[in-house]
Amino acid sequence: MRKAHAMTKRLLLALGATLALAGIIYVGGVAVLLHGLTTVDSYPPFMADYANGSYAQAENPFDQFVAHRFPVGSNAQDAVAKIGLERYRIFDSKPSLYHFTWDRHAGICGEHYSIDLRENSDGAIAEISGRKQTRCL
Repeated sequence: MRKAHAMTKRLLLALGATLALAGIIYVGGVAVLLHGLTTVDSYPPFMADYANGSYAQAENPFDQFVAHRFPVGSNAQDAVAKIGLERYRIFDSKPSLYHFTWDRHAGICGEHYSIDLRENSDGAIAEISGRKQTRCL
């Protein structure tokens, strides 16, 4: 009888520990999920005008922002250096043609930003465009 009682006690302790561990994992998972759904990445400093909504009324606000921030005719290498320092990655670039991308976490949404820049032979920006794609849960 004593042996059965000890075995039952061990079984109850193991069950309790398992339930406690499952509860901790569940609560931790919910906390991580809520944190992920409520946090938002900050914008790079060169995008401060874009972040404060100055371009909200434009038809394609990010493209307009990029064209205003880095106008055609301005120094292409300065723009490449500025964009490259600010969390954007250079992707599939060729001589005189640069493609930058940045993925921003914005609460329940994800934003994908891309900037394409073409440089003239004199080192000036010949063409520049920006695209933003938003994906939400």
